[in-house]
Amino acid sequence: MEQYRLCKVAEDGQRIEFEELVCRDDGHAVHLAKRLVQDHDVEVWNGNRFVFRLECKKTLTMTNVQQQDARLIAMDEATVAAIRLHVPEFEAAYLDDNLPRWFQRLLDRCTTTAEHAADPTDAAFIETLSSLLVRALGRSQAIADHDAPGIVPEARSLR
Repeated sequence: MEQYRLCKVAEDGQRIEFEELVCRDDGHAVHLAKRLVQDHDVEVWNGNRFVFRLECKKTLTMTNVQQQDARLIAMDEATVAAIRLHVPEFEAAYLDDNLPRWFQRLLDRCTTTAEHAADPTDAAFIETLSSLLVRALGRSQAIADHDAPGIVPEARSLR
């Protein structure tokens, strides 16, 4: 059994964290170091002898925040398009985040259903959401036009 040191390495090359281990050989030390590789590279040392450097996988694709922003923008565009087509009178309220509660719940239900039907990071998600919104908005407008209880877009004055 030998003494090993695992070192997390910052992007500037500075060693920022250390962990001492006792391992049977280099391979065992490298295997144990894999659990530390997340946001930083990890070096494995045996005394003064450099053994191996495990690099964290840094992707050059969009970050998770950018992906989520792109998805939210696409969801918003699909929602606006469906509202514009079926209930244009609610477009301004949607853009001002001032929808009637029943309408917001309808939109939330469509979004949840679309998330269950398709991967939210997938183009099929937006297609599914758009399709659900078109169907739901068409039906809800017909119901609201007939003054169904509980699904009235605005209170009407009784004159």
